[in-house]
Formats: sequence, C-alpha cells, structure tokens
Amino acid sequence: MADFPHLADYFESSPIDNLVALNLHEWVHTQQRSEGGVDLLSQALFEGVAEFVSTEGIGEPSQQPAITFGLGHHDAVIEAFARDIGQKDFSDWIWDSGENAFGQRDLGYYVGYAIAKGYVASERDADPIATLIELDYSDLDAVDAVVDASGVFPREMAAYRAKVSAN
Repeated sequence: MADFPHLADYFESSPIDNLVALNLHEWVHTQQRSEGGVDLLSQALFEGVAEFVSTEGIGEPSQQPAITFGLGHHDAVIEAFARDIGQKDFSDWIWDSGENAFGQRDLGYYVGYAIAKGYVASERDADPIATLIELDYSDLDAVDAVVDASGVFPREMAAYRAKVSAN
C-alpha cells in the first residue's frame, strides 16, 4: 500500500472481501460495447452499469462504499453531480481519493448505478440490461436518452448540456 498512497481509501474498503462482485463488475466491462465514456456523465454511466449489472447478477446489494453513501445522500449527490455533468475531468467523481465535498470516493459510480437502476425500472425497454451493456458511451445523444428515461435527474439532459455549452 505504501506504493499506492492515492488508493488508501480503496484498500481500506477491503476489496478482496467483495471479490466475486468485483470480478463480475470487471467482466461486464469486457462485454460493454465501448471502452468508456467521453465526459463525466458517460463515464459515470459506464461504471455504474457495470456495478448495477454485477449486483443484479449475484443477487446482492453492492458493497461499494460509494453506492451505500449515494443511497443515503441521493439528492445532494445528484445536485452536485449535475453541476459537473459535462466535465472531462473526473477527479472529484471517478477513480478519486475522496477529496471532494462529500469526503467519499467514486461517487460517479453511484450516479451511474442510480441511472442504470432507474432505466431498468422505467420499463421503457424490452431488454434494458442488453441496452445498457451495448450502449455506445461515446454517443452523448444515446447516453442522454438513457439518463432521461431513468428519471434520476430533475430536468432533461438537454438543459444540462445547454448550460455546459454556454459556459
């Protein structure tokens, strides 16, 4: 751990105790159509889909601290994430040390997880898991359609994207 001080919070979460879910999460990434997102929202969805599908696959809730924290602080997390939605810098939300307003690392995973869960629950799709796995995360219109269908954010993504473009 001395060689990876930036991962201290991650190692403190005892990832080996959750090895089956971690492996399934990473396997889902191998099945996803693209290698990741092109902005904060698309990358959060990419990671959140892997987490959501892995928990559905093993039939147990996520043991990731970010998911637990997000479930308990949903509105505040979504509101803060919405301000950063189009960023190319993921450092406060994904693969981070928890040095953010919440003191919790990887909350982007929670946002993506919530979107995936909301999308599946929306019942707008005959095979929502396949749609989420096969989604082209570099196609922001497709990403935004999934996010809008999820009902996680209070406004449609077009409003958030317009605000990002204006700045």
